[in-house]
Amino acid sequence: MAIFEYNSIKTKKTVAIVLFLLYIGSISLLAQNTPQTFVAQKTNETLIIDGKMDESSWNKAKWTNNFIDIEGSKKPIYTTKIKMIWDESYLYFFAELKEPHVWATLKQKDTIIFYNNDFDANGNSDIVLGLYNKEKHYP
Repeated sequence: MAIFEYNSIKTKKTVAIVLFLLYIGSISLLAQNTPQTFVAQKTNETLIIDGKMDESSWNKAKWTNNFIDIEGSKKPIYTTKIKMIWDESYLYFFAELKEPHVWATLKQKDTIIFYNNDFDANGNSDIVLGLYNKEKHYP
């Protein structure tokens, strides 16, 4: 004697609903793992590194989305976002941090920095140079 009859309409509906929910759940998990992308504007303008956005290139650059907390889905109390522009030699960041207590006390190279409440910029060298590498699909 079978525990349930697969040919029944109720069983088929239940199986279909379970499969549909598993499919929807797998799509949302994949979407969470897709990294965000951001296109930095190129400039031919000479930039002065002074902590101000006086150059017109900064007005053309878009802000990133607000940063997330290193802990994952936890929403930070204060917002952090950046603008990026690049020229033939450098990638420039302008960071806006609303956090009133930013600090970094570590001085040794390759130290784990997330123990400090700081701002850090790092990335793939192809990105930092502002080059588009079609083989690696990095903007």
